[in-house]
Amino acid sequence: MNNKLSVIICTRNRADQLDRCLRRLEEADAPPGGWELIVVDNNSSEHTKQVVQRASKALPLQYYFEGKEGHSRARNLGLERAAGSIIAYTDDDCLVSRTWMTSLVREFENDATLEVLGGRVDQANERDLPMAIRSFSDRLQISSFGQIIERLIGCNMAFRRRVFATVGTFDTKLGSGTRSASSEDTDIFYRVLKAGFKTCFSPDVLIHHAHNRDTLEAARSVKDNYLKGRGAVYCKYILRCDGVILRHALDEIEWLVKAAFAHRPADGVLYDPSRALFYLAIGALYRLSGRG
Repeated sequence: MNNKLSVIICTRNRADQLDRCLRRLEEADAPPGGWELIVVDNNSSEHTKQVVQRASKALPLQYYFEGKEGHSRARNLGLERAAGSIIAYTDDDCLVSRTWMTSLVREFENDATLEVLGGRVDQANERDLPMAIRSFSDRLQISSFGQIIERLIGCNMAFRRRVFATVGTFDTKLGSGTRSASSEDTDIFYRVLKAGFKTCFSPDVLIHHAHNRDTLEAARSVKDNYLKGRGAVYCKYILRCDGVILRHALDEIEWLVKAAFAHRPADGVLYDPSRALFYLAIGALYRLSGRG
């Protein structure tokens, strides 16, 4: 069986972070089945191409340009050009562990029924606020939408290529670069779950997230985007009469309403629950209008 790994990184105007990301990949152990690296430049105006040219001397790297902005569009282009049977995504602000690729491939080799994999995400910088991390130490098979939200994240995910033939590619109305701003990963994870594909979280597949969000203002801005994306995902599936998503959305809204009346923050970065409700609604409205 072909277990070649395709690693896809999509980037836009974060050339210095991309350079750090690629240098870490240069130090990583190569998987035994071979691998390729695909960098998709999503309409950058910085020195992204120069960074890629330097890294291509040390890495099996292919560069592609996607002129229409949108993380999902870039992810889909990378998938289209990938040759591997295992497709892994990480982000330009992430630093893979030395064993990231070998651990990832080993997970698929050891379990023929495994189709989708999420990995551990720790902070790269202790000064950053604890956001966009998944620091769990236990293995878990994902069986609910709530576990998707809790455990899985797009900066450390991998798929058997054949999964996409069933569930489709990333929703181009979701993700950074769109009005909905995020949650293309949540959406595809849920489609995978609905299709019955085995999905697991493994703490052995480790990266560090160097997101550089060390102020409440920066954290809240990112949280706004996460909520817009989730609101859009809720709307997408509620319009399809999906009872699982409807119940999850109602539970979250109820919790936020109670938190607002009790003057409790919505999370560990002192996020206002009323603000959370507002951005969930904005994301849903974007989806209803066809703009997100």
